Amino acid sequence: MRKRIELHLRDPLGLLKAALLLLMCFFSSFAYSQQATNKLISATEYCKQEASNASKNDSFSNAKNVQNLLTQPTAAFYVADRQIKTYGKQPKTIILNLSDVNQLESAEILPNQIELIQFNIASTEVLHGSTLDFQRFARFKNLKYLHFSLQNEQEVPQLRAYLAHENNPYSLLYSINPTDKD
Repeated sequence: MRKRIELHLRDPLGLLKAALLLLMCFFSSFAYSQQATNKLISATEYCKQEASNASKNDSFSNAKNVQNLLTQPTAAFYVADRQIKTYGKQPKTIILNLSDVNQLESAEILPNQIELIQFNIASTEVLHGSTLDFQRFARFKNLKYLHFSLQNEQEVPQLRAYLAHENNPYSLLYSINPTDKD
């Protein structure tokens, strides 16, 4: 037997219950919508947010670490044309075209060193028709950041759709780096 819930809106207590119920529905739908979207954010904005949270924990060092990984010349693995080249000692970064992501599974890369994978996206055609499988990166135990280098701001919604996945443990960052096509 079902119990029927009645709200008497003329009664002050009933009005209060209705208002609380409405607020709960609003906040739960807001929380769900926030959870359903992935965490794609501009790398610059991410560093600003992490630096502003520095008083809470070691976020400032996280922001500096990401900034250094993205802007400073560091040791890295470069994957291109079915070849993997290593530059420097103890690389923490992998740099590749998004279309070459399949090569990571068979690559001779020390997985425990990698903190960031940077994807260069020359054409948004690779973003159509599927989503990124984050399980491909499970062997990289210290991987924290996936960075996507885009040509223009109009590509961000396509990238967001490509990254739509519920089980994403990484910080998803992007930067706009236009290149001349002349």
